[in-house]
Amino acid sequence: MIKQTIKAVRKKQHEIAQKFAAKQSQLKQSLTTANRELTRQLQRPQGPDIDRLAELQDQIQKAEVALRRTTNEQTNHQRLEIPDEQIIESLSQFDRLWSSISLKEQSRCLNLLIERVGYNGEDGTVAITLRPTGLEEFLQQTTTEEISV
Repeated sequence: MIKQTIKAVRKKQHEIAQKFAAKQSQLKQSLTTANRELTRQLQRPQGPDIDRLAELQDQIQKAEVALRRTTNEQTNHQRLEIPDEQIIESLSQFDRLWSSISLKEQSRCLNLLIERVGYNGEDGTVAITLRPTGLEEFLQQTTTEEISV
């Protein structure tokens, strides 16, 4: 069970990293395209189209802001990566921790972490879909509660 959990965590981290890389690549391509067009506009013999220059500068600014935001989000995500040893240690303490919290808190935790539970009656299997940001939201709420106490 622990190996499966670690494998699932690593798979999800890889998927998220790929999404960040794809978004960054898309934004960099947009910046390259807009900068090339800006250069072409500035080199026109009849002079640049002022409206088009303003539009391109706006596109470049928005893409740069989005790229910085995406890079910051990626950095934050990488900071949240948990070493295998810490996952193993945490899972080994789970039963004791789970039994020590109230049913209300257990319910709140499950609602934050689980997006959907599906049951296949034909083969008797259960599929649990976790919220992509569930653990992050849980950690943020827990940290906020600890600070305010």
